[in-house]
Amino acid sequence: MKIRENIHLLKIPFKIQVSPEIVIDRFVNCFIIEGKQLTLIDTGVAGSEKTIFDYLKKIGRKPEEISSILLTHAHPDHIGSVKTIKEFTKCRVAVHEAEKHWLEDTDIQFRERPVPGFKNLVAGSCKVDTTLKDEDLLDIENDITIKVIHCPGHSAGSVSFLYQQENVLFSGDAIPVKNDIPIYDDYQTSLKTLERLENMPYPEMLLSSWDSEKKGDEVEISISDGFETLYLVHKAWIEANKEFNENDFQTLTKTVLDKMGLPSRIVNPLFLRALKSHSN
Repeated sequence: MKIRENIHLLKIPFKIQVSPEIVIDRFVNCFIIEGKQLTLIDTGVAGSEKTIFDYLKKIGRKPEEISSILLTHAHPDHIGSVKTIKEFTKCRVAVHEAEKHWLEDTDIQFRERPVPGFKNLVAGSCKVDTTLKDEDLLDIENDITIKVIHCPGHSAGSVSFLYQQENVLFSGDAIPVKNDIPIYDDYQTSLKTLERLENMPYPEMLLSSWDSEKKGDEVEISISDGFETLYLVHKAWIEANKEFNENDFQTLTKTVLDKMGLPSRIVNPLFLRALKSHSN
């Protein structure tokens, strides 16, 4: 879907097999920036290259024109098809320095952050060409400059990308989405990231991996909703701890979801990881 003259959004659906009986339907957004060459921001899960390549052909571009992949972070739904795309296009791949090892050896990530169905979501490991750090300026082309904003919390190496000429912010998973299951590694760090984004000049458009594009006042509302979601989890966590023993983590987790109005069937290791950060 074309959302700006040279920016396209691709919504890629996928499934997470939480257990033999439970499958969760999810989606992730990835983005294409058109210039003389093409820049991808995130790549979806394994197999998403077909969706991306088919879309490029539909708009009159060639997959071989992809020169760069910029990754907001190295989780499976963002790096799943990096290996395949890089092998086909010979493009350069950039990720924050804190998660380079997760991409170059995906087995390390699986050991450190086990995700249900990980092997089906990720095509394999991939060499990183550029490691990113906060405040880096990436001169993609003469009129395409991307500023890197380190946004840890969801993961240690999460970043947002500010396309300066268009004043568009690609926020990855840094901003929790209201009424959705919140996933992050560190509660306090996530709050600090939201505070940083809140104190920056608001972009004209916010493009998230989990949500529809936001414009104007919607940008401020989206960040405010992110704060509200984190506070809601923390409040539910405190209340649940008063009712149950902290060692009974499964019951605590289901209670937190119930207090948030979310179904207990969506309990998964990633949400457990998020909740544990509230104990620190």
